[in-house]
Order: sequence, then C-alpha cells, then structure tokens
Amino acid sequence: LIRPVHPHFFVCEHASFSRPGPHMVDGIETVAAILHPNALATDLVTRALSGVLRLAVDEEGESSMPKAWRFESAIPNQSALPASHSHPVPTIRCASALVATQTGDLVLFGGEASDSVSGPQALRLADVWTLGAPEKTGWVPCSCPSPEWRGPWECGATANESVPTARSSHAAVACGDHLLVFGGWSRDGSAPLSHPELLHLETRCWTHCSTVNEAPSARGNPTMVYSPRRHLAIVYGGWNRTEHKGDVWCLDMESWRWHNGPPHEATGAAGPCARTDHASVLWQASSEVECMLVFGGHTPFGSCDELWSLDCSGGAPEAWTWIDETHRNGPWPPKRTSHAAAIAGHGPSASLVVVGGQDGSFGEGAAAVIADAWVLHPLGDTAQRTWRRLEWNGVYPLQRCHHSLVVIGDLAIVYGGFDGARILDEHHSLFCATIKAATDEAPSSISAAGREAVGSIAVARQQERWAAERPLTVEDLSAEDRAKAERSTRPLAMAKALHRHAVHKATPPRDTYIDPDTGYMVFTQAFLKRRPCCGNGCRHCPWGHVNVPFNKGRTEEDKPRAADLEW
Repeated sequence: LIRPVHPHFFVCEHASFSRPGPHMVDGIETVAAILHPNALATDLVTRALSGVLRLAVDEEGESSMPKAWRFESAIPNQSALPASHSHPVPTIRCASALVATQTGDLVLFGGEASDSVSGPQALRLADVWTLGAPEKTGWVPCSCPSPEWRGPWECGATANESVPTARSSHAAVACGDHLLVFGGWSRDGSAPLSHPELLHLETRCWTHCSTVNEAPSARGNPTMVYSPRRHLAIVYGGWNRTEHKGDVWCLDMESWRWHNGPPHEATGAAGPCARTDHASVLWQASSEVECMLVFGGHTPFGSCDELWSLDCSGGAPEAWTWIDETHRNGPWPPKRTSHAAAIAGHGPSASLVVVGGQDGSFGEGAAAVIADAWVLHPLGDTAQRTWRRLEWNGVYPLQRCHHSLVVIGDLAIVYGGFDGARILDEHHSLFCATIKAATDEAPSSISAAGREAVGSIAVARQQERWAAERPLTVEDLSAEDRAKAERSTRPLAMAKALHRHAVHKATPPRDTYIDPDTGYMVFTQAFLKRRPCCGNGCRHCPWGHVNVPFNKGRTEEDKPRAADLEW
C-alpha cells in the first residue's frame, strides 16, 4: 500500500509498457525503482530509471498548484544508495573510442553520456580509462563480462594547455607510445573539431598536436587509421553539418606535416563518394603492403554497403589509388552507418569484422538499429573472399550503433553504444564473442537463389525483433519433435522441447515460449543471457541462480550449475 505525503509525477518511456512481452520486465523494474529505490542495487536503479523524468516543483502557487517547475532525472542521489561496485567504472556512453595500444592495453577516451533530461547526446566526455580483462577468467566469450576498469586516469597537460577537449564521435588511434585524437563534436555538440590532440601513454600527459602546417578542416564522425610501417596517421571522411567529406589526409608523425591524399570523388577522380559515419581499418597484408579498408557509411544518397581499399604502402599520398572491392557475388552485409569494424589477424588470412550500426531507411529509433555481425575472410584471396554472418543473435546484446570494436586474437570485444532508445546500460554495454568459427570455415560458392535470399536480409531484419518477442507454442514444433515429447515420460518433456527449439532451431532465437501445462509465458536463455541474474529463480537461468536469495547460504556444491539449467 502506497501512501505518499505528496504526490509525485513521473514520465516514462512508452516501449516498456506498450504490450505484453519481455519488455514488460523493464517496465516492472522501472516501477520498482520509482517506488523503492533504496531497496534495490545501485546499478539496477540507475538502469531502470535511465530516461525516466520526475516533475520537480521549485515554487508552489495557489491551491498547491506549481508556479515554477521543471523536469529532472528520476535517478536518486547515488550517495544515498548502497554501493554495488568495489571499483570505479566509467559512465555509460556511446560515440567513444576504445583503442588497443602497442602494449596490449585497451584505452577508452571520450564519448557521449546522457543526463536523462536533455537527451542521450547531452554530455561530451574527456576522461581516459583502461579496460582490463576479467580477473578470474580473462577474455572469454561472455554476454556480460566483469572487466577490470582502471581510471579515470589522472592526466597532466604540457605547459598548462587546455587539453584534452571533451568530444564525441571522434577518431582515435594508438601510435606507438601515444594516443592521437582527431575531430568529433564539441562539449555542447554544436561545433565540429579540427586540431588533433596527443596523449603520451606512459607519462599520461596531454598536449596539443602542433603541426607545421594547417590541420584538415573541422569535422565530426571521421575515421583514422595508423600505418606503423610509414608512421602515418590517415584521416578519411566525416561531415560538418553542411557537407559530407570525401578527402584523405595523412599526418607524418616524424615531420609532423599534413599531406593531402588522393583526389576524391568531388574532384571527378575515381573513388568512393563523400561519406560520414563509416568504418575504416588498416590491413597489414604483408610486411611490405598496407591497405586502408573502408566499409559502409552515410553518403549524400543515404546509407551504403560499399567496400573500398586504399593502398598506402608507398609513394606520395596524393598518388595513392582507390580500388572498389564491392563484388556482390555472394552474401553481403546490409547497408549501414554508425557501425564498428576491426581487423582480425595479419597477412592474407586476415579477416574484416563488422558489427551493428543503423540504417535510417528502416525508420526512426530502435527500428533503424541493426543487430548483426559479419566477417569477411580471407582478405588475401579475392577469389575465395566471402562474407559470413556470425551466429551471435539471441546470445549477445547486438542491437547498437555508435559503439567501439576491438579484436584480440579470435575474440571480438564490443563496448558502448546506443540501441535506438537509450545508451546501453552497464550490463549490456560490453560483451566478448568469438569469431573463430566463421574464419575457420572454408568458402563455398553461392547459387543465384542464395544470392537472392541474402539480398532479403535487410528486409527481414526489421521483422526479426518482433518474431523474437512472439512466444513459441507447441504448434511451432515439428511433428517429429512434438510426438517425441508426447511419448516421453520425463517431467516437463514438452517444455524442454519448446526451449530447445526456441534457442537452437528458431530464427531468430525466441525470447519466450508458452508452458503447455500452465499457459504461462517462460523466458528462454536467448533472453536471459542479455541481462544479469534477476534473483527470481527463472527456469532457464544461464547464471546458475547466482542472485537467488535461497542460494546465498548454500555451499558451491549445493548450488545449481548453469549447465544444469541449459535444458
């Protein structure tokens, strides 16, 4: 029973309350966090109240009517809540840069965070963190790992310079002992940035990157790769709210001079059209050959799925030539922008990995955000080079854009991003997945019918989310599976058959099924793996009921194992 002394008014997002289904769990958590914030863990309250607004009255008028009022974040003062972390963690964010350094460290810089009032792009950040592997397991495939964050760094500045500049949607690369940052959007998001800034990774000292000539024009959403062979930082594309950029610039990090790259499409030269929100990576094809690969992005004509390469191995940058690698003779990723890409491996057997993104042609908000991952392998064999879609759906929180991707060995580490409604919370912002199976498979030829089916992926993707939320029923089982379950004398045989079909056979994997004995809707592991253990003893809990109160006083031997709940 709730008896508030003064009534309170809250504004919540419609999606969590609009219809029965998995999203209702988010709605229930939101209501619980509004009513009993002090009884719940800090991270749950922060996640549940993200985007929720509370009406705050600054001055009362006549008849208790507010005279002056405003909306503010509903998240309570963090100091009044019980601490849930023994170590600090960075603010959840999107449009940041996660970079692998020469020593193997992962360094996070900048990005956008939300104050829940002005929207998800209200705050630009200038903090630096180190992302370390989970202490007990190291980096292993996991939908919600517990990494070792170290930070924020206490950085100095050369000659008391006003650096670093808070920014988002910038480009950053590790260049030996330095982190080089270029472009992006200013603190208030109104102005694109130009002048680069440099962080010495050992002394942790920032400085303006003074060059002997003028830097490229100001722009947000550019890309930048680093050539260790030639000690060059290569900048491509971006936009300034007025025009898309199609120029290439190279910073010689020995002479600190900017050089123009090859003529671009706007000048009539052969090459990709101007673009922004694309992804660029450097492929070390051999000890003598380095290429910048560019995939996707937003052009003046909309989202695209083009793949281009630029050989930057030798010669003057203005003499480099673009090659169109868009050969759709097999599976091909749908058009996208604001995605992330990385190179796995070196030499001819290397692979290009692409994760997530968005395509505005599918609508606004979450409808535009893409939930898939692709691998192009092997890069060195143009005849056998093939795109393959990674089977990550239903296991990892894939739906995101404006995120970062780093590959370590055969593992892809994805961090941050925006899911179309909000910045991904702490439990969904980071995951680690393997790419080994896709790169180990031998390329195969694709028939004309197969190519036509692949071309329908972009259309089918929009229906996948709705299909995943439709509960599986007995009628969805094959006649053989249904008959086998009906003959079985084991308890819950039909429920087990439904769960196996929902997770391992359905495309996309289903989030729920209807229990034939009770008529209740049951969450599958495809849904439960996208969030931490809720403590309610779910039938298919992938975490071994780690947060169930009944288990807190039991020994490890007596607790259920996650494998026992696989079904």
